Amino acid sequence: MTHGYAIAECEGVTTLPPTCFNPGEKQCRFCKAKGGLCAAEAQHALELVKGDFVDLTAPIEEQLSEVPQRITVLEPAQLAEIYKGLDFVENFCKNLRARVADELNVGHTVPGLKLVTGKLGNRAWGNETEAEATLKGFRLKREEMYSMKLISPTQAEKLIKKDNPRRWTKLESLITRAEGKPVITLESDPRPALVINPENDFDDVTDESLAADLI
Repeated sequence: MTHGYAIAECEGVTTLPPTCFNPGEKQCRFCKAKGGLCAAEAQHALELVKGDFVDLTAPIEEQLSEVPQRITVLEPAQLAEIYKGLDFVENFCKNLRARVADELNVGHTVPGLKLVTGKLGNRAWGNETEAEATLKGFRLKREEMYSMKLISPTQAEKLIKKDNPRRWTKLESLITRAEGKPVITLESDPRPALVINPENDFDDVTDESLAADLI
């Protein structure tokens, strides 16, 4: 049965059987039904995680209860296949959270869920002028009342680079950057793969190295 005939025989797109859909990261990226409006997307995301059929009409938590244990016994090839689908799963979860929040924020009922007051924000002075005057009345030292911090390289660049390129060149030599942390990506990525040698993580405990430490 083609999709056209399926739509004609059903009562609209929302009643189409799952076999009429082909969910995936590329296909669902710009779909307006993603994130809680499409059963096919939900089933595909959950089955990627479980590695087996998921019944959306049954409790989901129970069906996914063995997923953490499953991850520990997967072969590398299986890990790679599932990892490629993680962006799809994470986007689905993100969009689903947003959809639930939208429903609750407009007063709709989502069974088993509710809105509550979250953690209070960081403390701040309601009136800085009054707080400053009060602190001065306590006769605190200036360095106790105020904090001073050197501007960042980004802030310095905005201040200096355009009008004083020579000064910026001098200042730029003082800037350091931490090494980037290893990230996982597909083999098609043009960046060279890191060479990982587990032996580098252990101290040298050979007789020669121990003798050298004693000299």
